[in-house]
Amino acid sequence: MKILLSIETPEALDIVPYLRNYIDGVKINHILWNEIDLVATEGKEIFFDFKLWDTPNTIKTVLEKIIQKGGTMTTISTYNSEEVFEELKEYHDKIKLLGVTYPTSWSAKDQYEITREMPDKMWERAIRRCKGFYGMVCSPLDIVDIKHNDIDEDLKTICPGIGKNKGQSRVVSAEEAVSLGADYIVVGRTVTDAENPLKVIKDIKEKL
Repeated sequence: MKILLSIETPEALDIVPYLRNYIDGVKINHILWNEIDLVATEGKEIFFDFKLWDTPNTIKTVLEKIIQKGGTMTTISTYNSEEVFEELKEYHDKIKLLGVTYPTSWSAKDQYEITREMPDKMWERAIRRCKGFYGMVCSPLDIVDIKHNDIDEDLKTICPGIGKNKGQSRVVSAEEAVSLGADYIVVGRTVTDAENPLKVIKDIKEKL
């Protein structure tokens, strides 16, 4: 099981060098595109969480930029057209593509109102579209549905929603995520907003 640190502000990037021995990579958002320090993250996963949803050409253009920037992982919305997924096949060996379908900020009610599908059917469709991807972003609570629908049993599960953070709906502890079978956990403000981030990440690492 690997740990990715979610960074949401330029200030939070400053703590990465102090935590690098306890994490396997960092996850960043759009506003940190020009802030990422490749020296501090050398040898680690660099996860650009852009949740790409657009035309095939636009997505490919952004992917090329992510790869040039040193990105090793990125997210693709599973609500793209079939043409997008066909075009993405050429990138399966260039970067770890992650499907994102059911954000941890959604409640069960949100999921149904947005998708109009029960979770198992939703995951069946999403996983079919993401054939050849490295993994799926999901709550640890979704792992059982993903494993059920992942016939080839080759998709990694990358799990945010660790700890209690504002804006998250379906959350579990790091220990629960491991027991549910997560391959990666994504920890964020639980660490970056702590008075002593190093102590918090050490505690998480030791518990795992």
